[in-house]
Amino acid sequence: MLRSISILFFALSTSLLFGQGPKLVIDKIIGRAAGHIIMLSDVQAKKLQAIKENIEVNDESDCYILEEELIEKLMLARADLDSIVAPEGQVEQELNSRVQRIMQMFPGGKDEMESFYGMSVAQVKDKFRIQIRNMITAQQMQATITENIKVTPKEIEEFYKGVPLDSLPLINSQVTLSQLIIFPEVSREDKEKTRQDLSNYRKKIINGDMGFNTVALLKSEDPGSARNGGDLGWATRGSMVPEFEEVVFTLNEGEVSEVFESPFGFHIIELIERRGDDYHCKHILFTAKVSPYELMRLEKKMTEAYNRIKKGEITFEEAIMEYSNDKDNKATKGMLMNPYTGDVKWDVQDLNQIDPEMSVIVDQLQLGDISRPAQYMDMFQRKPGIRILRLDARTKPHRANLRDDYKLVQEATLNEKKQKRIDEWIEENIQQIYIFVDPEYKKCPFKYNWFKTIE
Repeated sequence: MLRSISILFFALSTSLLFGQGPKLVIDKIIGRAAGHIIMLSDVQAKKLQAIKENIEVNDESDCYILEEELIEKLMLARADLDSIVAPEGQVEQELNSRVQRIMQMFPGGKDEMESFYGMSVAQVKDKFRIQIRNMITAQQMQATITENIKVTPKEIEEFYKGVPLDSLPLINSQVTLSQLIIFPEVSREDKEKTRQDLSNYRKKIINGDMGFNTVALLKSEDPGSARNGGDLGWATRGSMVPEFEEVVFTLNEGEVSEVFESPFGFHIIELIERRGDDYHCKHILFTAKVSPYELMRLEKKMTEAYNRIKKGEITFEEAIMEYSNDKDNKATKGMLMNPYTGDVKWDVQDLNQIDPEMSVIVDQLQLGDISRPAQYMDMFQRKPGIRILRLDARTKPHRANLRDDYKLVQEATLNEKKQKRIDEWIEENIQQIYIFVDPEYKKCPFKYNWFKTIE
């Protein structure tokens, strides 16, 4: 399997805390690749983070962390030569994401975090912007090294045969599913009422009667951003639906948009800042509610479809084409793809975590059976629907094999081939780029020969 070479970058919270305490030793440079240096304090901070996360450390931990740091610095040095630069929008987005995670650790939110660290959010981000930029640049460099690597069926088979039986992973029971779904349509009157409700709150924000953050926290139906006062962090053009970005790029900084509609519902946006194609904004989302009568009508329709399938009047696939009003459901002929793996197989344990209701239904089905129509909340489109499920396949727990787990073995083969290329690349570039490692670390069991010198 691919040995992860991703760098143990600073967790912002640990870095800040580490920086506050007294230093136990005099800081010094212990490693270098061209102009990129590694301080002793860098290694100590990462070791502290490992301890905090209950990861076992020993006498060789400093060596392992130092080597990960050396790999990062080597990639950065090569990126300098190859003009590989991290996009600023991506850097800002990652910074915002990390700061938001730290902020959530404090009951008092942003104010309490700033008080604790003695720095504003902007100062925290400025302090760590270079580290995040380096992280993303190194990731891009690594992707460049392996971007053209592919594996053949013969290589996959040879890799599988070379793995000892007791080293093959145990695969949980997996299921393959199809579904027939119908989404109820919201009436024009209900949509207009939702639009008007959000418009009324917009007027309160504009008039200063309520703050944007407060309305987002109390009323927004986007749970991910509501708890942050509607803040979506930094995004790049193309990362949101077109209806959303069409409005974003018409706003001035500090301006609140009119109410507009997207596939997710009705929004208002406050633009915080824009830099070219990158933007930072907050939003409030209201979704129109489906009337009980519409749900009753569709339940009756789905019951009709269920009965016709059970009687053999139409196939499951024919029922999808006749009854479903979802274009994706029709395009895939009901096949339910696992969005996390891109495969049609669902690990039973994962299914239980992602959609417990579906897990309960599937557990009661025999192969080829269909479930009775049931209401559910679609986890991706974030709207209620009615579905019928069919169990197409179920595997028993087993050791990974080529017949049932080809994609898993293919991925492992590809990862091993990528790792070999990275190993070769590192050894090549150690010879081409100036490397310094403190002689105190000569006894470290490094994977790579960092003490080679250019003749």
